[in-house]
Amino acid sequence: MSIVQDMLASHRLVGGIVYDAVLRGPWSIISRFEPEHCRPIFPVPERIVAYHYVRRGTLTCALPGEAPVVAEPGTMALFPRNDAHVICSDTSVPPTPAEDVFQSDGKHGPNQVRIGKRGEECAIFCGWLGVADSDEMLLGALPAMLVASLADSTKGDFLASSMRYAAEDLGADPALVARLSQLFFEEAVLRYLATVPEDEGRRVTALRDPVVGRALRLLHREGEDDLTLDELARTAGVSRTVLAERFTAAFGEPPMRYRSRWRMRRATQILREGGESIAEIAHRFGYGSEAAFSRAFKRVHAQPPAAWRKQHASRG
Repeated sequence: MSIVQDMLASHRLVGGIVYDAVLRGPWSIISRFEPEHCRPIFPVPERIVAYHYVRRGTLTCALPGEAPVVAEPGTMALFPRNDAHVICSDTSVPPTPAEDVFQSDGKHGPNQVRIGKRGEECAIFCGWLGVADSDEMLLGALPAMLVASLADSTKGDFLASSMRYAAEDLGADPALVARLSQLFFEEAVLRYLATVPEDEGRRVTALRDPVVGRALRLLHREGEDDLTLDELARTAGVSRTVLAERFTAAFGEPPMRYRSRWRMRRATQILREGGESIAEIAHRFGYGSEAAFSRAFKRVHAQPPAAWRKQHASRG
């Protein structure tokens, strides 16, 4: 698993909704899924990610103040920060608010939307994902609108056919639809990062930097150890100074501080899932003892892990 896949896997999906939309004729929609729209469907998340996958026809996507982008079949337009955006057949058409078009029946989906009977057809999947424990290191590196082609990809074809099957099956498991949405998101991010120009952004470049990549693999390693900056630099193949400069330039903090935050984030995620004891989690993430983990956890969450788990398990 690559570092990017490792980061993507650490995101916790709390829900998702998908619309199977077929639109004909001149049309335009201004789209943004607000937190209040989540409440009837899934818990209000830390972050909402929006996407549109083009099945047939072409889709024009635009952010305020930026040039429109035309997405072809097999292409996904992804909005990692859920910025308000326009999807349309023609930018000259006045946009209709999304809530007037996309109305949920309270299920995760897919919900069907049909507009117009004549004119050029655009068939798309419109999805919104609720993400908890989002990794700002990765999502913060992505642009406001990310366009990635999943065409000529075995996985992309599989996801599209699976979502199409789910759209035709009104009894489709909502959890399956949500998981397919997450896989769409992950595949689009991976395809984008593989093709983005080197000068697109320092974090994106850093994620492909072999020096930073080698360091991240060691920083993400689980288990109790006495990792030092010297060992990290030797593994990365550079001096301590060079590693610290390149890592901090990319992520805004030195590697050992990143390591502490990453471990606490992953430990918190495992704690919420409830499959391991606090002592097991402490050992898994190198805290040495349950007491040491409890002290570190309380500094971050203002309460001991047992109380935090009880509170969040009851909410779940």
